[in-house]
Amino acid sequence: MLTTNILRKINRKKNRGLLDYKWTIRSYLSKMKKKSKSLNSYLINDVISPFIYLSSHRDNIHKDTSLKAVCQLCTDIDHVIDVNHRDKYLTYFANLFNELTNSSRSVYMCYDCGTVARGLLFQLINAYRGNFRIKPEEITQIKEEYYMTKYNEAEGVCVLMDRVHSITKNCLFMCALQLGENFGHIYILEKIYINSKPRFRLYQSCLNAYLLIDYIEIMDYGRDISTGIDVDAHLLDVYRLLSTPSWNNELIDKFIYWYKFYPHAGPHKDEKKLFTNTFVIF
Repeated sequence: MLTTNILRKINRKKNRGLLDYKWTIRSYLSKMKKKSKSLNSYLINDVISPFIYLSSHRDNIHKDTSLKAVCQLCTDIDHVIDVNHRDKYLTYFANLFNELTNSSRSVYMCYDCGTVARGLLFQLINAYRGNFRIKPEEITQIKEEYYMTKYNEAEGVCVLMDRVHSITKNCLFMCALQLGENFGHIYILEKIYINSKPRFRLYQSCLNAYLLIDYIEIMDYGRDISTGIDVDAHLLDVYRLLSTPSWNNELIDKFIYWYKFYPHAGPHKDEKKLFTNTFVIF
């Protein structure tokens, strides 16, 4: 039974813009293996809301090449009552990426940033190219660029700042930041041209926190497919996060605003902060 303290914790997280309360509720349901009468109905609504969101905006989602591809990953309704439910495509894509790039990064499935980012890379490539193939030269580039010690501190953010404006084609960027020895995050930044103007979006999930579709819902991408993010504001904030030794509450809030979970290791002055990225042009 969810205690009063846990319910208060869930509400605090929701009020602060964190999404990991979803994991708390779904983990409980996973243990119960059924919807429990001890849960308030509004909590049930919270964990099924992204699935309803996808259904409500299905027409718009199918009009948008990116969203249609992205919303094919980790959208099985079984995720509501089973946090360990496996996506039939995600394991294959994540292991394929690791094999192509000689990466030893573990595969943790749908509640994991790195695994989902690997799946998204292949999904979006297929959506715009008509196949899942990554070119040999792209594999070489990923190997040469996508490792955490490629750049010092915030240098990698500066590289990405230049790339998002100098690359004038549809493309995606796989971004990784490290905050401490055992804490980091991986996500996709996408640039797509619509009527000759670029639209930028973030796509991400988080280990033991939230699903990709939870993030899509909170960003409300499905309501207006022209909606994206202010990429300059995003990268400027990331630069500040990576270049500031110890974070104050304002910077912690900046992290939460963009990533929707709490940076447990990030605020410590002596913790290593790194950022890297690589890209694929469609």
